[in-house]
Amino acid sequence: MPFGARDVIRRRAFLWLAVVTSVSSCSLFAGVDFGDTHLALADGGDGTDTSVSADTGPAADGAPSDDNDATTPGADGGDANDRDGGEAGSTGDCGGKAALCTAAGGTCAADGTCHIDCPGSTCPGPRPKCPKGLKCVVTCGDDACAYGVDCNDSECTILCQGNQSCGAGDQVQCGGPTCAIVCSGQNSCKSTISCGGTLGSTMITCSGLNSCSKDVVANVDTKTSVTIACTGTNSCAGYVSTTGGGSIQCDNASCGKKVACGSGGTSCTITCDGGSCGQGACCRAGTSPCTIDPADAAVAGPCP
Repeated sequence: MPFGARDVIRRRAFLWLAVVTSVSSCSLFAGVDFGDTHLALADGGDGTDTSVSADTGPAADGAPSDDNDATTPGADGGDANDRDGGEAGSTGDCGGKAALCTAAGGTCAADGTCHIDCPGSTCPGPRPKCPKGLKCVVTCGDDACAYGVDCNDSECTILCQGNQSCGAGDQVQCGGPTCAIVCSGQNSCKSTISCGGTLGSTMITCSGLNSCSKDVVANVDTKTSVTIACTGTNSCAGYVSTTGGGSIQCDNASCGKKVACGSGGTSCTITCDGGSCGQGACCRAGTSPCTIDPADAAVAGPCP
């Protein structure tokens, strides 16, 4: 190469090196990627160490950016085998009964509850059944659970959310100490709702239009607290009854037949609003106090 051309290249290299050194020392362009600059000077042939700017470029895809990243066990700071929230068997296995939940068409949640989801025709069978001894959440979408839901041997939350869900084929049943049934879909829960339990709580809510068209019955012991709310228009067309203490609320022309509450050693409140309680309301013998509002909704027994 002619001496003049070589001299020009050398001067340009020294000039470029001086500019990079000035920029790096003054931090005038903080955040600018000088990774390519380092690579360009690699062939400068002047022996100058420019590695100070080598780390300004991004790390190669899939490579750790520094030594600490290379030893980070998990994205959340925990062990790579512990990203699902704990050691195997502590969560997500339904208390060691995951196989029972899976056989019922469910999935174990992190809190140990078996979730059986029926968005429609994909429901595992026409009548989902919660395995004995498990806590379950059963969700029924449009036209799902045509033959009701069987939670006779389990603590359950049953959500009949879809239109015409939990059909007339069979009952919606819950027998565990804790029972919650919510019929929020239009025309949902067309069959009898039946709950029974001891030393727990029962909640039945019929909020969908024309929901709970048959009897709603909670045959529980006197120590079980019961809340029944028939708030959907024309809901709870049949008898509404509980043998436990608690409350029954009827609104929006609901509770077409007689409403009955309580038994010996319990207290009960029945509220009839919006043209509800078509055949009146009553408390069984021994219920004290028994409150029926409005008072003229009260009728003489026998209570169903």
